[in-house]
Amino acid sequence: MNGSRVIVRSHLQSFKPSAFRQLPKKFHLYPLQGESMRILLIVLIVFVSATLARAVDSVARPENTAKISSTNALAFAIRTATQIEIFALDPVTPVRGTENKLFTLPSFSGHAILESATITDPKEIQLLADSLANAINAGKSPAWCFSPRHGLRVKTVTGELRLLVCFACSGVKIEGVPSLSFAPIDPSLARQQWETVFAAHFPARKN
Repeated sequence: MNGSRVIVRSHLQSFKPSAFRQLPKKFHLYPLQGESMRILLIVLIVFVSATLARAVDSVARPENTAKISSTNALAFAIRTATQIEIFALDPVTPVRGTENKLFTLPSFSGHAILESATITDPKEIQLLADSLANAINAGKSPAWCFSPRHGLRVKTVTGELRLLVCFACSGVKIEGVPSLSFAPIDPSLARQQWETVFAAHFPARKN
């Protein structure tokens, strides 16, 4: 808050009530002059300075810094992967049954794979990585449900990452990043981008 005090002092030293009276009448919202106007200005400056200080403090909190660091590492892993596979998933269960027979479809982290493809286009890979990172960094509160329709397997030189993304429930599960096993997401920052990539490889798929 020291910075706020400096801002207040500097404004108070330079403020002259007469300057306000020189404004056109249409800007005189209140008939305040002299000391009353000076008090009002002090209150406004203190309020704005405190608001800015809280905003800066929230960004610099350790938990937010750690989240951004983990998200950036995830995006980097996707962009530099040796192989990437995308999966259109059944959000319910990989098991199907009839009265006489049970059979299991190929699954990805517990969900049936409806379609899959390997992507190699650097633009598609960057689009997936950057949009997901932005969505995670802006994520706030996920829904109680989690029914992922999008899967991503990322193979790197050090191992494998698996991502289950549910845009409807605003969340992503991540296997392979201990510091970021689940994260809320802002779907508006990634859903359209991911759907563009998936539609290019699965043209018959309905979302």
